[in-house]
Amino acid sequence: MSPSPEAVAHMEARRRLALATAIAAHHAWRQLDRDNLHQSWLANVGNVLALVVASQMRAAEMTSPWLNRLLGPENDDRPDANRIIPA
Repeated sequence: MSPSPEAVAHMEARRRLALATAIAAHHAWRQLDRDNLHQSWLANVGNVLALVVASQMRAAEMTSPWLNRLLGPENDDRPDANRIIPA
């Protein structure tokens, strides 16, 4: 069984986000001072962390509508076992 067009579009969007994040992190890494790597990394780690966290948040935001389309509205008559219950 092939993935649905929606699943393919979602996977592609996640792939693009991951690639953009990796490219930005790689760019930040290349900007470090190779002669003072430790201090340079400490000065820039906050920016890299913010980038990764923002990308993770965006990935989660992208997933919620996709899951809602996949699973349907919460007030349908499916068994509770099919529902996602947020932590």
